Amino acid sequence: MRTKSVLAVVTALVTAVGPCSAAGPDGPDGMTEAARLAAHAQVLEDQCQYRDSAEWLSRAIATLRQFRTNDLSETRAAGSLLAQLEIHHRNVKDLPNSYDRQESAVEKLMQAHRVESASRLLRQASAPACETRFTRLEEEVARRQAESRVLVREGQETVRRFERKAARNAFERAQAVDVEAPGLIQGMEAARAIPSDRHIGKVVGVLVTLGVLAGGGYYAYRDYERRQALQAATLSPHR
Repeated sequence: MRTKSVLAVVTALVTAVGPCSAAGPDGPDGMTEAARLAAHAQVLEDQCQYRDSAEWLSRAIATLRQFRTNDLSETRAAGSLLAQLEIHHRNVKDLPNSYDRQESAVEKLMQAHRVESASRLLRQASAPACETRFTRLEEEVARRQAESRVLVREGQETVRRFERKAARNAFERAQAVDVEAPGLIQGMEAARAIPSDRHIGKVVGVLVTLGVLAGGGYYAYRDYERRQALQAATLSPHR
């Protein structure tokens, strides 16, 4: 994750103490000079020129280390700014390696189809626009997220229609794109819970049979009663 903009730190500190009256090694105002050098370093950093940015930060740090004043508030401001610049200098020197590590981590997550985790890591990296490798990764993450969400919605629709095979197929395709897609796990469980076509056929057959019996049972029973009555009359000795 990128540290706070050094330009923002410089602006805040210089604004807080106002123009300095002490003489510095590179002009009448050592702190303002250090701020100018640091501001240029920030411009170079935003252009991904990390080595040059680190060199300009080194100049700003050297200027502040030679800064002297009898004003207590200026001394404190210079000390605070110096500490911030030294921290930022170390971070800028490590930025290329840091971005290399983050790029590698994102690519490994993508290879494992863990797209949501890759998306979170990209947000944490907060890489500048000049780091086009991260732009490429962001575009690939967005593409896979969109594809997996379409497949999950397709699976959810087929689950509602009790289409077991189609639902499982859609969720398996989504899993091949992003194993962390929202709704994927629940969808797969719902698809597995749908009875197979063979079982559905049996259930439907039973329901149809029951329906026929329910609809025609009354008339079958009345016909049975009439046949029983006729048979009893035929066999009666009083006929």
